[in-house]
Amino acid sequence: MDFWQQQEKNIVIHGNNLNMIESIERHCHSNPEKQAFVFQNKEKQKILTYKQLQEGTNKYCNYFKLLNLQKGSRIALFLPKCPELYIAFLAIIKS
Repeated sequence: MDFWQQQEKNIVIHGNNLNMIESIERHCHSNPEKQAFVFQNKEKQKILTYKQLQEGTNKYCNYFKLLNLQKGSRIALFLPKCPELYIAFLAIIKS
């Protein structure tokens, strides 16, 4: 079994669908300080752990609840390519 086949065992899959949020949650509980997300552009680099990624997505989820967004609501993200764009996208999936 090669490296990538071994890594696939750590991904939660339901039917043919990858559940990224469950994977993040599971890794947050087992390895909260492990590097989960690296954002890099010409100006900066930002590294987030699984715990930080979970906290960020939870903040957006709570904000979406305050806005009374529900399943089927339409959300537009108007952000430059920055870590918050990807965190907000994950929060939309989680919500």
